[in-house]
Amino acid sequence: MTALFGQVAFVVWRESMEALLVVGILQGWLTHHASARATTGRYFLWAGVAAGVAGAALLALVILSLA
Repeated sequence: MTALFGQVAFVVWRESMEALLVVGILQGWLTHHASARATTGRYFLWAGVAAGVAGAALLALVILSLA
């Protein structure tokens, strides 16, 4: 059981680091291009991050309630 938990935790950690890297690159690119479109882009970037976190939390609650 602990080996399976370790594998799952590693995959979650790896995917989280990948998501942080992508968001960081996009944030840096949008910050470098200071314009009205970049400001709108940053809004949508962080709205997407918030929607992703909320969706993941909701999915976790649904899965845990079914278990």
